[in-house]
Amino acid sequence: MKNLKMVYFPSNVKEATRILGENVFVIAGGTLAHKTLPSQTEILLDIKKCGLNYIKTDSKNLYIGAGTTFDEMDNSPLCQRFFGGIISRAASSCSSQLVRNMATLGGNIARPHSFNVFPPVLLALDANVKIVSKNWKKIVPVESVFSAEFSRKMGSEFLMEEIIIPLKFNGVTEFVKFSKTKSSWDSYLNAAFAALIKNGKFLKAKISFGALSPVPVK
Repeated sequence: MKNLKMVYFPSNVKEATRILGENVFVIAGGTLAHKTLPSQTEILLDIKKCGLNYIKTDSKNLYIGAGTTFDEMDNSPLCQRFFGGIISRAASSCSSQLVRNMATLGGNIARPHSFNVFPPVLLALDANVKIVSKNWKKIVPVESVFSAEFSRKMGSEFLMEEIIIPLKFNGVTEFVKFSKTKSSWDSYLNAAFAALIKNGKFLKAKISFGALSPVPVK
C-alpha cells in the first residue's frame, strides 16, 4: 500500500462511478484485500455504503446486489426458496461465520480464485451480471466475468452492481464442496448441478466445477 493516497466511502453507485479511473481498487467485504491489492493502487474505493446489499425478485428474475454478504444469502427466504435453495447452501459452505459476515457475492466472482464457491453455481443457473460505469449500464453473461481482463477493468472502467438469475428455471439443483472441513476456505472441488426433469427423463442438465482451474468449467 505504499502508493495509496486516498480512501473513498461513497454513499451510492452514482457517486462511486465518478471516482473510477486508473489505479483505483474496489472493495466491499475486503476479506482478500490484503492479498489482492495491486502495488500501484492510489485510490481505495470502499462501496459498502452504496446500498448494494439486497435480494429481491420480479416476475422474471432474482436480483442479488453485488454487496450482499454470504450470511445474508444463507439466511434469505428468497435464496432458500428459489432454485432448490442452491444459493443459500453454497453461501453456507463458505469458510467461517466471521468470513460469511464480510464476504460478498460480487467479490466472490469479481476476484478470480479457484476456491470461490459462487462461480460454478452462477454458471449452472445461467446468471447475468449488471455492470455500471460513469456513462452506461450493461448486462453481461456471468461467463464474461471470469477473466483477468474483467478483473483489471473493475474499478478503472466500471463497477459490478448486481447479479441477475432468470426464474424460468424450475428443476433440481445441488451444490457440493469437497474440503477438509466445512469451514475451510480451500477446497479440492466445488461442483454445481442443475437439471430439468420431466416424467423421469432429463430434458436438460448442467454441471459446473470450480477449484479445478482458476476459472470455473461448465
